[in-house]
Amino acid sequence: MRDLIVLHDPAGNRLEFFHGRKPRPSRSCPGRNISGFRTGPLGMGHVVLHVDSIDRVMPFYRELLGFG
Repeated sequence: MRDLIVLHDPAGNRLEFFHGRKPRPSRSCPGRNISGFRTGPLGMGHVVLHVDSIDRVMPFYRELLGFG
C-alpha cells in the first residue's frame, strides 16, 4: 500500500482508506464460487455498519464521503 488514512466515523467505527496497493505476485482464489460480483474501478461494492443513530452518521457518509 502506498498511502493510508485512518479515521473514525461519528459512531466510533474505525475506517481505513488506502490507495496504490502493490499487486500480489499470484492471484488469490476464494474458497467458494463467486458469481461475478464486480466492484468497479473504485474497488468497493457495499458497506455494512452497526450504529446507534442513523441520523447522526448519514451526513458523514453522504456529504463528506459522497456515498449514495
